[in-house]
Formats: sequence, C-alpha cells, structure tokens
Amino acid sequence: MGEAPNGHHSTGPASNVALFRELRAGKTFFVQFALPGVIDIAGNEATTRTFIHESAQGADETYYRCHCIAFDRLHRSGENWLFKSRSFQYLWLDTGPFAGNGFPLFTARSGN
Repeated sequence: MGEAPNGHHSTGPASNVALFRELRAGKTFFVQFALPGVIDIAGNEATTRTFIHESAQGADETYYRCHCIAFDRLHRSGENWLFKSRSFQYLWLDTGPFAGNGFPLFTARSGN
C-alpha cells in the first residue's frame, strides 16, 4: 500500500476541481473505472469504499495504471450527504510503458 504519486493533495471544492484539471491536463487519455462497494453509516457520518482502476497516457510518453481503493467520508446535512474527504490506498501502481498486447474484442465480419 503506498502514498499518492507526486504527493497530490486538495481541500475544498475549488481546490478539488483545480487538482482534477491539473491531473487531466496534457494527457492523451485518462480513464477511470469505479466500482462502488461498502457504505458504512453511523449516525450523521458515513464512509464508503470504492475499488478504482485508472489508466492514463501523457503526450510525452508517460504512462500510469493503478488499482486502488478510495475511502470517502461523508456527513449528513438535513436530507443530503455532503462529501468531506477522499483518500486512496494503492494496491498496484505501474508507470511503465503499456505493452500493447491488447486483443480485438469483436471479430471482423465479412460481407456485412
């Protein structure tokens, strides 16, 4: 389990949006798959765990793939749940070039 690459941190809505824009800037692509998991509710506080896979490639041939668990903390405010914080626990991180060993998902049809 590791620390966030490059020590990224943000607090508050404006800082969070700025960080997302910074992380996306200059990328050829960035993909995030999030699979929601457990939600624990204790009174007006809640925590969630979400399994996440991310892949990205930068224009300068930098690469990034990871599997991690995002831990979110929420607080109930009336009828709504407000986001308080998120932390990541990295399970696997790879910054090496993609191998290019993909395979076609669908076979080509002839005559159609």
